[in-house]
Amino acid sequence: MTWGLGLWGLGPFGSLSSAISVASALASSTNTVRVTLTNLPQEIDATANGDVLNTATWLVTRLDTGQVFTVLQVRPFDEPYTFELDLLEPLGNYRITHRVQSSTLLSNAGILISAPKSADFAGVVVSVAPPLSTPQRSYTSVDLANPPAPQGLDSLGGTLIIDANSDYRNEDGASLLRKLIIRRLVTVPGEFFHLPTYGVGITVKEPLRGGDIIKLQKLIEQQVLLEPDVESVQAQVSLSRSSGILTLKIKALQRKNGEAVEIGLQVPPPGVVQL
Repeated sequence: MTWGLGLWGLGPFGSLSSAISVASALASSTNTVRVTLTNLPQEIDATANGDVLNTATWLVTRLDTGQVFTVLQVRPFDEPYTFELDLLEPLGNYRITHRVQSSTLLSNAGILISAPKSADFAGVVVSVAPPLSTPQRSYTSVDLANPPAPQGLDSLGGTLIIDANSDYRNEDGASLLRKLIIRRLVTVPGEFFHLPTYGVGITVKEPLRGGDIIKLQKLIEQQVLLEPDVESVQAQVSLSRSSGILTLKIKALQRKNGEAVEIGLQVPPPGVVQL
């Protein structure tokens, strides 16, 4: 009987058959990373620690700037030991090196990941298609119209709007971007489980000092720039010492058409009011 190559050596209870590491990675789209592993990972629950489907298991970074990408979800891919990570922010171009890594991933036998724990990959080539001779239908993001901060109200809204045909009204373009920005401003970081860094949290009632106003203004600009349709943004924050009302003025330029979207919000003690 041999103990080196038998059931208890390199078999299911040995180290090699249950070990797992990162084999390779590539950018399969502007917002997707395809990761191939060396063995079957734990794939039980997207909320379980070390599970391959848990977004917290993965870290995707851009090596030239140190940018950390937000992993929205992890999906099995139609190849052995391969999974796709969907990202909120777009990857850089093909000249830029990115890295995907994990320090908590478990194999299907419960063994912690071993080296190599990461893989570097290039960004994507964004090609521009030549103009077509026939007009083509353009597609834009559309959502149900439900203003989050209706004008004249002292609390957050979200009521759906019915149009003349007794159907829910849709919105896109500048009105949709305005709603997405307001949602990002009033969301407290951590409220969305899969987006731990999403939101500013201006509804939190905390005292503000002079230096905090500058920090809040920079945080608002950083968060608004994360919206895919925002090209640039300017934010102004002021606090009335007499009334305690915080006033926000934001001007964002849409990426696709350069149109300016302006938003004014006040944060009095009851809640958020759109100017």
